[in-house]
Amino acid sequence: HILLTEQAEKIDFNSFAVHLMEQIKTEQASSAFAVIRAALASMLDLPEEGDQMLTFTQVEIFLDKGQAQADAVSTLEHRQSYNDAFKLICDGLFLAVSKDELRQEAIALLKGLATHVFYVVTSVRENITRVD
Repeated sequence: HILLTEQAEKIDFNSFAVHLMEQIKTEQASSAFAVIRAALASMLDLPEEGDQMLTFTQVEIFLDKGQAQADAVSTLEHRQSYNDAFKLICDGLFLAVSKDELRQEAIALLKGLATHVFYVVTSVRENITRVD
């Protein structure tokens, strides 16, 4: 817009380039955050009407003693890819906190996620074995 309204000799192209780069970074960060939100939503089962609890999809995978070894390996690989994706989403949320435009929403998502993880862990406490 400034390029069309000002004479070329009066434009400070260095300042214009810096401003343009900052604007592009902000738009890219907003787009990346939208992807992170969508990825987080796809990893969670959203509650139905009247249901208050969120549950993680594909987390409750239990191995029966009679399953074949191949199934166990496949399940473990699936869990690892799920954990890697979840870590990447959490890393993205922590990075979003550093951007002023995204900070409030990223903090709200992190707080909600941490609360939910705490709730899930405490509700299945008897199934968790402490490792020292």
